[in-house]
Amino acid sequence: HVLGAAVGAALLPLAAALTTGLLGLAVLALVAIAFATAEAARRRGRGRPPAALAVTALTVRCAFPVGLAAAALVCAQRFESGAGLALVLVVSAYESGDYLIGSDARSPLEGPVAGIAAVLVVQFAIAAVTVPPFELPSALAFVVVAGITCPLGQVVGSLILPSARAPAPALRRLDSLLVLAPVWAVVVGAMAAA
Repeated sequence: HVLGAAVGAALLPLAAALTTGLLGLAVLALVAIAFATAEAARRRGRGRPPAALAVTALTVRCAFPVGLAAAALVCAQRFESGAGLALVLVVSAYESGDYLIGSDARSPLEGPVAGIAAVLVVQFAIAAVTVPPFELPSALAFVVVAGITCPLGQVVGSLILPSARAPAPALRRLDSLLVLAPVWAVVVGAMAAA
């Protein structure tokens, strides 16, 4: 069911590149793909009907947050030129600070605090270039959003997995985007509409 999850997750940013309405249809397609893959496995004798529904739910649980994060990045870029790049820079700064300081830290808070400090530095650099809507003082609101949602994304990434210790290096590279990207897209979209 990995293929179904990968295809379903990939549909979301592709649809978001066209329109947000198509993104809604892609979410429905993701559920349909997950169910079709689970049902095909059941018909081949690899599961009972309740198991097919459980596999569908697991596939959607794995694919939807990752696909939504990627789609939100695309939407943010569509809403405001430069917003997607700013999001990638901010999340990269957070991940760098979190990893470099947090990997050998004694306290679980040192990594996220270092990540937030890195976000602050990068966000000031973005504000200095005056990329709308990231000028001061609104740039500080994006620092607060990133400071809250990046660590929360790491928790959500752990909840997606069957166990928090499950090996998922690709998800761990994206986990800070899981909550930040959708919130970022909503905030950028609201600011662009105002």
